Amino acid sequence: MRGRDGTHHFGELELITWGGREPVSNEEIGWGNCVASESAALKKQYEEQFESDDARMYRYWPQGFRWTCCGNDGDQRLGVRQCDHHDTGPDPCQCDFCHMGKSLPDSIYRKEKIESRGLSLSGGPDVHSFNPCKAAIADSMRALFGMTE
Repeated sequence: MRGRDGTHHFGELELITWGGREPVSNEEIGWGNCVASESAALKKQYEEQFESDDARMYRYWPQGFRWTCCGNDGDQRLGVRQCDHHDTGPDPCQCDFCHMGKSLPDSIYRKEKIESRGLSLSGGPDVHSFNPCKAAIADSMRALFGMTE
């Protein structure tokens, strides 16, 4: 299922059907990228109420999907309308690190997120994304907010 939500993703939306632990809270996550104790009910709802229709499920539970191009969850609604693919996509990557001409630090790139499991994602940088103005802004803002990496 290809997304039509105005984002610039080039990959596919894929339903998350596996579980794991959320890296920040260490909470157990199950089918549909929800709390494990609620995943059986969500799967039943997907099969019975939505008749296993991914599009209907996405409208109801977008965070249960991931973008195969960048490993971000399908519920990207925080003003982020781009794909942080770090040099694997047809358009320049829009992340701060690629704008600065830097690879992702291991603390970000090596993070075991449920959404990126099984994907071969680039650590950047995207050589087409370097922008000296955006790099200066990103570098100074990261320093201002204490973001050393």
